[in-house]
Amino acid sequence: RLDMLYSKNIVPRAGSSTIHKFKSDIYSVEVQAMLNQKQNSHHLRKIFKIYSKLDKSDEKRATATPDDNRDAKKEAFKKAKRALKSINILEFTEMFKDARLLTSQFTPANVKEIFNSMQDDTGGDDGDDEMIYSEFLEAICVSAVFFNPMPFIGLHTKVATFITKLFTSLKNQRKV
Repeated sequence: RLDMLYSKNIVPRAGSSTIHKFKSDIYSVEVQAMLNQKQNSHHLRKIFKIYSKLDKSDEKRATATPDDNRDAKKEAFKKAKRALKSINILEFTEMFKDARLLTSQFTPANVKEIFNSMQDDTGGDDGDDEMIYSEFLEAICVSAVFFNPMPFIGLHTKVATFITKLFTSLKNQRKV
């Protein structure tokens, strides 16, 4: 009941100021030190690299030779190349599926909400359907809080625990 109250009433009314506050918490010294810890950084980069290459359509578009006479084809080619260094919503959701973290409490709709809320607000619609590495880290932090909403546990502890859980689960599934 508490989860339903939280997801139906509190989350929709939280507003963007909460997102900006949370993003500033993500960039605190403790959380950044934990994310940059050698083992955590290695695990996260490995996961990101694997899942950024999951969508083969990005790879096919990026390796195709662009037609020099067509600006639209050149732009599509460039976007496809950038997509190999980012994760789209399908790849991000697949990561959670592979880790067996999707449940009745944490659904693909929650994954999509996290993905969309972590998109960079720097303007333009270029890349809105892709998540770069820094946004991926932010999304990992949000996911950690979703899996451990206890307010008396520090964000850096929640994130460290979640990274271990995610990596271990993906490793057990032979995905990383």
